[in-house]
Amino acid sequence: MTAKHLEHMLQRRKKCGNFRTLQVIQNCIDFSSNDILGLSRSQDFARNVFKEQKKQKTLLNGLGSTGSRLLTGNSEYAMKLERSIAKYHGYEKGILFSCGYMANLGLISTIGKSKSIIFFDSAIHASVRDGISLSQAQAYSFRHNDPHHLESRLKNCTTKEDRYICIESIYSTDGSIAPLEEIVHLSKQYDAHLIVDEAHAIGVWGHNGKGRVESHDTFAKVITFSKALGTHGAIVLGNSLLKDALINFAT
Repeated sequence: MTAKHLEHMLQRRKKCGNFRTLQVIQNCIDFSSNDILGLSRSQDFARNVFKEQKKQKTLLNGLGSTGSRLLTGNSEYAMKLERSIAKYHGYEKGILFSCGYMANLGLISTIGKSKSIIFFDSAIHASVRDGISLSQAQAYSFRHNDPHHLESRLKNCTTKEDRYICIESIYSTDGSIAPLEEIVHLSKQYDAHLIVDEAHAIGVWGHNGKGRVESHDTFAKVITFSKALGTHGAIVLGNSLLKDALINFAT
């Protein structure tokens, strides 16, 4: 790709009225960002963050990770945070990721091996689709929020092991709500591991904002910190086996 080609692309974008520039937008009513509850602009929230940082100073390994957690980037604070979040949501273990996109990418590419089958809602987030693409698994979509179509897929699947169902509890594309109880029932009936992305349910759904998922119903639950929580990062919740697999094959 030459510089001339870049110039041509930008000129074409300007002509179409789609040229973008970076702007600083402040003091506006927010209907466009992921900061659902406005916590990122809360002074009380900011004070509590800095208070926590000061309190846990001895557990933090400096201001930055300085490398991956497998090398020099791990800290007592990160491990304590994982345990705390997992316990809060009723899971055995949790592992932190830099963002929700990387959490789904790492999770799906790890579990999706050559003998795995992944069934995914047709409206699933791009991060799950990219995880499937990176995996070695066979993958089949089912119609959006359609348990009957999912069941027909499960019935026609000859592979009885390493089957996974990937859904969002609330979909970012249109705000639709997954028929969670029916899909949980199908996952148990057909012995398929259920993975639920709770990015848009955490903080706004369930008791104390825990989302829609009960821990005993799922193989894995993905939480992002960049929506209602107003920060950055994510965590995958599951059992010890899943955490060990993610440490070895995803991070």
